[in-house]
Amino acid sequence: MLKVLESHQIISASNVDIWNLFRRLDQWGIWWQQCRQASIPNNEFAPGAIFCLHVKGLPIALRRTQIMELKPERFIAGLGQGRGIKAKQTWSFIPVEEGTQVIMRLELWGLGLVPKLMLGGMRRMKTVMDDGLMGLRREVESKITLEAQPGVVIQ
Repeated sequence: MLKVLESHQIISASNVDIWNLFRRLDQWGIWWQQCRQASIPNNEFAPGAIFCLHVKGLPIALRRTQIMELKPERFIAGLGQGRGIKAKQTWSFIPVEEGTQVIMRLELWGLGLVPKLMLGGMRRMKTVMDDGLMGLRREVESKITLEAQPGVVIQ
């Protein structure tokens, strides 16, 4: 059984600006309220690295995801597993006329999905994903707005 969840946001910023905030894992808890931890060894996204992500409402299968594919500023994909669920998580940063379309996609499979399907867990996961991308959008767009103001320095 395979279940796919996706969340999309158009962010009024370049994919480079979004990636620069996205890769600052110490900032994830600021823009994604449900994020309890985001870390990677040496803070370096690289194929084979283990990306640790603890987001309340998302499956434990995402807590230790091995990065399988990486195209900085464009795409990242990883695989994880836990409690009877296997997960593929991808983030895409696609330039569009209005800025950048950011897509977070989860592909989930395994026997551990059955209780989540029966108890409404998929709706909760989708809401958490939507909240994360809306938070990323707010954070990036507020930083871009502040940077555009003369005399304002963002750190």
